[in-house]
Amino acid sequence: MSMLLADPGFLRRLDDAVADLLSDAGCTGPPVDAEWLAREHFRLHVCVDRRQPGRGRVQNLLGRAGQICLRAEDRPERRQWTVAHELAEHRRAWLRTACGLAPGELSPGTAEELANQFAQRLLVPTDWLRSALRDGEPDLLQLKKQFATASHEVIAFRLLDLGEPSIVTVLDHGHVTRRRGRPWPAPRWLLPAEQECQRRVHLGSRPARLEGMGYVVDGWPIHELGWKREILRTVLAEG
Repeated sequence: MSMLLADPGFLRRLDDAVADLLSDAGCTGPPVDAEWLAREHFRLHVCVDRRQPGRGRVQNLLGRAGQICLRAEDRPERRQWTVAHELAEHRRAWLRTACGLAPGELSPGTAEELANQFAQRLLVPTDWLRSALRDGEPDLLQLKKQFATASHEVIAFRLLDLGEPSIVTVLDHGHVTRRRGRPWPAPRWLLPAEQECQRRVHLGSRPARLEGMGYVVDGWPIHELGWKREILRTVLAEG
């Protein structure tokens, strides 16, 4: 992540921009339907282009409403993510201004990162996530019921933005595919309690919690026919 997008002040401005957009659109709670926002609030046509190599693109058509073209996807969460990302591209000038950036401050790589951050926050707004967690520890499966348009993975990684020193790990068929820590980088290898937690979740297809030396691990099964994914959240003791 670029230094700009790691700045807490910048991320607060991004959160405020997302909150203002949702308020203007009349959205007061989860789940957020990015396709509805594109069609009804931004007057964009959302269509499927089966010839498209990438996941999505936005087109501004001369004299007509723009459109977001999507690759054919079988998962609604992927469509939602793609539309949310392309909304950031469509509204890049507004988003840049709302975040207090000058035109020259967004390199192509940073613009792509910003669109990703925007999409995460649109589908799982920070204030709404904090509100959902007021009554207890995060339960990924329950959060998915509330933030239904976001994938389990998006919701899990959003938990890293809440300030608690933690690690989120995604494993597919027992192999780590994504692992990220905040505010410190995640160690490359799974910690002992993480290994055991993943093993129990993988074999039992049930959530599990284990304690290690200075950390607690929660694991959730995202299991489907022919595919086993586990997501771990490791909360670290400070100090």
